[in-house]
Amino acid sequence: MTRWSLLRWLAALTIVFGLPLYFTRAIRVRLAPGGFPFVFTYTSGFIAFVVLPVLLVATLYLLVSGRRSVSEAGQQRLLLFGTLAFFFGLAAECIFILVRR
Repeated sequence: MTRWSLLRWLAALTIVFGLPLYFTRAIRVRLAPGGFPFVFTYTSGFIAFVVLPVLLVATLYLLVSGRRSVSEAGQQRLLLFGTLAFFFGLAAECIFILVRR
């Protein structure tokens, strides 16, 4: 697997795991319905809180190392997508930490 395809997968996973953390405010103020939706949202948020920092570190490493060897326009777009995914995940972690206080 090349660095660029790995960056594409990590960026997509960062966004996927960042989404449940944006819903933690709904859990905090009890806007989420009870039962299975609550359990699913809470469990996915907890898993994302544990997995997302690892994804952020790996994405940041690939962004920094990939910045040195950009040669094509497609790679530049992938770096932009990876950067946006990194900041999306970072914002999701910050929101989760601030809401949990």
